Amino acid sequence: MSKSFAVLILLLLLLSTVNVGAQVNKDSGISKLESHVLDPLFWKHESGLGPALSFGMTSFDGIPALNASFKIPFSKYFAFNLRPFYIPAISSDSGTVSLGGRLEFEVRTRPMFNFLRIYLAAGPQFFWGVHGDGKGEFDWSGGWELGIEVFYFPAGSVWFEVGTGGGTVVDAGSGPTIGTGFRFYPFRKKD
Repeated sequence: MSKSFAVLILLLLLLSTVNVGAQVNKDSGISKLESHVLDPLFWKHESGLGPALSFGMTSFDGIPALNASFKIPFSKYFAFNLRPFYIPAISSDSGTVSLGGRLEFEVRTRPMFNFLRIYLAAGPQFFWGVHGDGKGEFDWSGGWELGIEVFYFPAGSVWFEVGTGGGTVVDAGSGPTIGTGFRFYPFRKKD
């Protein structure tokens, strides 16, 4: 788990440094090196507008989970987020496979310098065991996370989160969570 998580984080960091094409005026006197730093300031549209879709990996107290996210904003500062989770195996001993999700209410900043957003989200979560020792078990709890979203172009970003979760079936995974992934705004409304 730790090697794949480290590789995912490294890949996300490398991809976040890719220049997608700056809108820098050549007569501005800004060097090519400096222009990469200022790219988000020259984008024509504000980052992170409209509904979002994301994919990532979250660790529930050391238990890896794949997740997706469907974010529906109802203002520039608030959104609802539906996050399904898939946990391939809680432990090698039990072989328990779990499906779950969390419905979150999110409070967030507008993208600062068109580049960085900070958010806090919380809500109820559930998990259902679909295979192994935990098959048929159902668990209700809650969770929250504090995250940052770094935009590499107005309709795409990487996110990093830390928080806590109530756990999964077979009394596993309760405690700290950490996650990372990609987020896309395919239906981004123009500002």
